[in-house]
Amino acid sequence: MESDLNRPSRLLSLLRTTLGTLLALIVVIAFFTIADNLQSGGGRFATVKNAQNIVVQSATVGVAALGMTIIIVSGGIDLSAGTGMALCAVVLAWCLKADYAPSSAIAAGILAGGLIGAVNGLLISILRVVPFIVTLGTMTIFLGLSKVIAENRTIRPAPEQVPEWIPQLLNPRIATPWMLFPAGVWFLVGLSVVVALLLKFTVLGRHITSMGANQR
Repeated sequence: MESDLNRPSRLLSLLRTTLGTLLALIVVIAFFTIADNLQSGGGRFATVKNAQNIVVQSATVGVAALGMTIIIVSGGIDLSAGTGMALCAVVLAWCLKADYAPSSAIAAGILAGGLIGAVNGLLISILRVVPFIVTLGTMTIFLGLSKVIAENRTIRPAPEQVPEWIPQLLNPRIATPWMLFPAGVWFLVGLSVVVALLLKFTVLGRHITSMGANQR
């Protein structure tokens, strides 16, 4: 009986959280749309092309934000996420420029990301150091490693060394009309659903959530 009484309040709380976020987004979009239309030569903000550009530019950060979401839900923090992403990208670009097979280069980039997470995780769990301090230090280390590998220059693999599908992942010009956005954006959407299901409906997700609520 008590659970039945609590059910509407839980649903209302969920709706407030979800609708509140969506309402805030709608208000921001409406504000910039009105401000753009009031300017001379305006009317360029609320367009499909601009929406594509905004979403495409946010896709890479969005993938990293999903990982950061899990960390924050578990009660942690990671200041090294940005430089860690940079190090993975440098490793991938270096391998492509060195004429490694694309599959090997991608595997090397993923492996670098795994090692980055392992280093942070081991320092935090074994040495019992506060995540803020650990990731503040590794942030600088990963940035330094990126510069060493790249020799403080931009690594530019030749066009023939880069598989065609990599730059096409976030190229809005090749998105078919029915897709609206390029494949990389839909990959982010799918990954978001997977992370949401992981946190909400799996034992691991419940452990992560409960650990963030009470690490003891």
